[in-house]
Amino acid sequence: MPNTSRNPHNIVAAALAIVAVVAIAGYFFIYRTPSTPASGPSASSTPVTTTVDGVTISGGTATVTEVPTNTVKAPDFRKPLTFNSSINAEVRAALTKQFEATVKILEGNKLSFDAWINLGTLRKVTGDYTGAETAWKYAANLYPKSTVPSDNLGSLYLDFLKNYPKAETSYKLSIANDPQDINAYQQLISLYTVYGYPSAQTGKDKALALIEQGLKANPNNQTLLDLRMQLQAQ
Repeated sequence: MPNTSRNPHNIVAAALAIVAVVAIAGYFFIYRTPSTPASGPSASSTPVTTTVDGVTISGGTATVTEVPTNTVKAPDFRKPLTFNSSINAEVRAALTKQFEATVKILEGNKLSFDAWINLGTLRKVTGDYTGAETAWKYAANLYPKSTVPSDNLGSLYLDFLKNYPKAETSYKLSIANDPQDINAYQQLISLYTVYGYPSAQTGKDKALALIEQGLKANPNNQTLLDLRMQLQAQ
């Protein structure tokens, strides 16, 4: 059973993931062989997560905190990657290698949280945003208390698909599952203020209310205090 929380208090023993990021034509490439998946609901460890360019990936081990649920049919994880024309042959080959390793994991364990998150990452960096959304939504279905899929979906909707209502819903879900997820507060505040959703004044009001909510769960958090001061000065 994977630990799908990013709360450091849940981590018993973690090995740092080795992540190489190659920026080519506006894309980033995550070069990491997926770790061996848990054998199913009785497994006792799972990769620790980290975030690169708004996308959360994983590596290392951590204590189990959530039992996977499986209420919908798994999407087609064997569907080949589709590449944006700006991605060169060398990067395509490396991404394909990562994809094949991820597919192999899912063939052995369709409940692997790590593999579904990685699959979404691979599809996102190749420009298949619909495929990324599908993979992360399925991970969210398997592990509804995890903030990782909802944070990833929030970033996808906010920065790439420009679907602001879905971005708001995703980040609100992250905060509901983990009131200490400061990144989710920051991104949601950005949606309300930088993007002016749903309108400039309404967005500011919602941002200030969200900051107060965040400070109740995270008293004296400097990031939230700074954001409140900036907004009040406007």
